[in-house]
Amino acid sequence: MMQSRVAVLIAVGLLSTGLAHASPAVKVSPKSGHPQVTIQVDGSGFAANEAVDIYFDTTDILLAATGGTGSFANYPIAIPAGALPGRHWITAVGRKDGAAAQAAVTVRTNWSQSGFTAATRYYNPWENVVSPSTVDQLSIVWSAPANAPNASPAVAGGVVYVTGSSGNVYAISEANGAAKWTAHVCTQSFATPAIAGGVVYVACFADGKVYALNATDGSQKWTTPLAGHLNGSVAVAGGMAFAVSDNGDLYALDASTGALKWTGTTGASIHTPAAAANGLVYVGSLDDSVYAFDAVAGTKVWSHATGNQIFGTPAIAFGAVYIGSADGNLYALEAHSGTIMWKFNTGVSIVGSPALALGHVYICNSNGVYSVSEGSGKLLWSSAVGLSGSCDVSVANGVVYVASPGLITALDAAVGTTLWEAATPNPTTPPTITDGILYVPSAPSQDLLALALNGGNDAAYRRNSAPPSPSSLHPDRRLQPAKAFGAQK
Repeated sequence: MMQSRVAVLIAVGLLSTGLAHASPAVKVSPKSGHPQVTIQVDGSGFAANEAVDIYFDTTDILLAATGGTGSFANYPIAIPAGALPGRHWITAVGRKDGAAAQAAVTVRTNWSQSGFTAATRYYNPWENVVSPSTVDQLSIVWSAPANAPNASPAVAGGVVYVTGSSGNVYAISEANGAAKWTAHVCTQSFATPAIAGGVVYVACFADGKVYALNATDGSQKWTTPLAGHLNGSVAVAGGMAFAVSDNGDLYALDASTGALKWTGTTGASIHTPAAAANGLVYVGSLDDSVYAFDAVAGTKVWSHATGNQIFGTPAIAFGAVYIGSADGNLYALEAHSGTIMWKFNTGVSIVGSPALALGHVYICNSNGVYSVSEGSGKLLWSSAVGLSGSCDVSVANGVVYVASPGLITALDAAVGTTLWEAATPNPTTPPTITDGILYVPSAPSQDLLALALNGGNDAAYRRNSAPPSPSSLHPDRRLQPAKAFGAQK
C-alpha cells in the first residue's frame, strides 16, 4: 500500500450519452513522480462489473475491474522508464459503453538535497533526457540572478533552490528561470539546500545556524543555533536534519521543530553528513577518520582512520561506505562495522566526494577521473582530463559530469571517453542534473545557469501535452485483469 494518498481529480468527463450510472471519474495518487515510480489509480461512475482499460498516454497498460457499484480502487501503475518530464495522462475507458475519464500526472525527478538523496551518491537514476549521445547538445537555456552561488542547487517540485554567497536563498522556476521568492537567512552560506515535506533546510557558515523555510514562500519556520561554522549542507532523513560543524560535532535536529536531539563528537568536518537507510549517519573528518553514529540514539557505532584528512562526503550503497582521503586513496568500508573492504590509490590527494552508479564508484582529483568496481576496488577506467586539484562528479543516464574551476566535462560512464566540455567560471560544486537540465553555478557572473538540449528548444521540461481523445485509444485485448493493492474493492 502506498504511503502517500494525496489524490487529485483532473479533467473528468462523461464521454457517452444515455448512461444510467454516474459520470465516470478517475483519481491518481500521488499526482507526480519520477519514471518507474508506482502510482495508484482509483475510479468510479463506471458500469457495474465492467472491465476498464487504463492507459498511460496512448498505451493500454492495465485492465481494471469494477464491482457492483461501478468503482475500482488501489490499482498500481508504474510510470514507464522512458516517460519524459512533463504532463502525461491517465485515461480509464470502460469496455461496455466506452465511458471514460482522465487525470493528469506530472513526471519529474527531484534532486532534493546535496548528493541527490541523504545517502549522497551523486547519482540520478531516473534521468532519461540527456544521454551520452545527446550531451554535446547542451547549451544555456536560462540564467537567473543568485548572488554568486557557491554550492549546487537542489530541485524539487519544479522549483530550483540555491544559496548565494551572501546568505540569500533563491527559489527559481525550473521551466524558465523566473524568480519565485528570495529569503535572506545569514551573511554567508556554502550549502546546497535540502527540501523535504515542503520545507527548505539551509546550513549557514557565518552564524553557525540551521534555518528551515517554507518551500512555498520562503517564510521562516524555525532556526537553531549550533556551535562553530557550518561549511557543508544539511542532510534530511527519517524526520531528522543532520549538520556537522568545524568544531568537531555532528548535530541531529528534529526536522519539524529544529529541537536538538543529540550531538556526536568527531574531528572537525567541512562537508556534509550522509544518512543511510540502515539507520546510521556517516561523517568524514579533518582528523583523518570516518565516523558512524546511530541516527536515533546518537551513539558512536564505529570510526575508521584513513591516512590523511577527509574533505568530502561519504557515499553509501551496496552495504558499504565509500570515501576519498587526502592520502590519495578511495576507501570502501563495511557500512555496519567500518571494516575496510578495499582501497584504491590514485596517487594524489582526493578532496571531492565519490559518486556511485550501477556498480561503479567514480572519483576525481588532479590526476583525472577514475571508475572503480564497487565490489572489488578494481580500476575499470581512468581519464586524464585536465582538472585542478579540486573537482567533483555526478552521474546521470550514462554520463559522468565533472566540475572543476574553469571547466565542466562530460564523460561516458561506461568507458571514460570525453563526450563534451565547456569553459565555465563556476567554483567546484558537484553538478546537479535532472529533468533534462544541467545546473551550473557561476560565481563571477552572480548567476545560476541552466543548460538544456539545443538551448531549450528540445527540452523535455517544455512538454505540456493535451489529453488524448478516448475514442482514439485502442484496447489491448491480450490484457488480463490486474490485481489491486491489497483487497480489491
